[in-house]
Amino acid sequence: MSNFSNNGLIRYVRERYPFRVFLPVATCLALASFPGGNAPRWFEFAVRLIAGTLLVFQFRLWDDLGDQPYDRVHHPDRVLSGATKIAVFGMVTAAAGVANLALLLLSGRAVMSFLILNAAAIVWYWAVPIAWRRSIGGRHVTLLKYPAFVWMLRGATQPGPALLISLTAIFLCFSIYELIHDGEMRSRVAARRLMALEVCLLGSVAVAALRVFWNGGML
Repeated sequence: MSNFSNNGLIRYVRERYPFRVFLPVATCLALASFPGGNAPRWFEFAVRLIAGTLLVFQFRLWDDLGDQPYDRVHHPDRVLSGATKIAVFGMVTAAAGVANLALLLLSGRAVMSFLILNAAAIVWYWAVPIAWRRSIGGRHVTLLKYPAFVWMLRGATQPGPALLISLTAIFLCFSIYELIHDGEMRSRVAARRLMALEVCLLGSVAVAALRVFWNGGML
């Protein structure tokens, strides 16, 4: 256990959770949770940044655990693919979940949404075949977690046009990134067509955001 804590987890974080990538991701999620057009106060932003970082870590690890059978065949060099103590990774996921729950409770965030998202993840990774989860449609279902994170981080922000635009933009950005980043997806004609459509939709969302801002709708 000690050897894993000092070696396996550190190697996993370096490999699958590099902060040069995921700190900007958490920053984008935190900023997207302030759809009012006003600069957030530094303390509130720091709370949302920490919460966003922990949420991304928990569900990143959960996603890798769910994909382990696939990764053992197609990515045998990954840390998790060669791990023999999977239960320990599960314990780390659970610990991250408890930390997220505590932080959301202390900061008055959407705790019920967090619990629902965790319940959905359990069903998703345990009951849905991995072949479907790794399909184009399945990948997009998995990516719904990112706008869900923004929803949970939003604090007292009330649902409205600005928040809807923010959630949609986050989903489209992560969907486009996923299709660009994954070579297997990128090789499919359907995926490339879908990416072109999502780029057009993202442009439309940007235009809608400008209209809402211009009309004073960012409350």
